[in-house]
Amino acid sequence: MQMTNGQWLRHHRFKAHIGLKRLAAMIGLDFTWISRIENDRAQPQPQYIRDWALAIGCDPDELFYRYGYMPPDLCEVLRNKPELRTDLRELVKG
Repeated sequence: MQMTNGQWLRHHRFKAHIGLKRLAAMIGLDFTWISRIENDRAQPQPQYIRDWALAIGCDPDELFYRYGYMPPDLCEVLRNKPELRTDLRELVKG
């Protein structure tokens, strides 16, 4: 059975031996929000994802993708290179 995003976050937080309140302090979120996110009752906002991923020892891009966000550095590349947007659209269409 595949883990939900919240279960995945909790699993990696436990692996990193980080408590809920400690993680909250590390990333600047209230621990109740982290609990809601880990229980799949809320979704993290993009501005917290990179710090959260790094705190629990995960690749930030993985966490961005899990929640349907594009990593900021890729957004910047696509913003500055419109020709890549066209290429990407073609890849997605197959």
